[in-house]
Amino acid sequence: MRNKEGYKDPTAGQAIDNIKADDRKADLVIKIIKLVCAQAGYQAVCTQRSLRIIELVIRR
Repeated sequence: MRNKEGYKDPTAGQAIDNIKADDRKADLVIKIIKLVCAQAGYQAVCTQRSLRIIELVIRR
């Protein structure tokens, strides 16, 4: 990643990589919850996802 002057900016690149890694982890957790619910005969529906909250509704 480069800054507006065209110089390399590894700090910004690392920050973006960290955010992407956190998103991948959150997606994996949601997939696992949905699979566990499906095995138990329930359905997990993600109704809201923001920076701090993932709201899941689990229904039969």
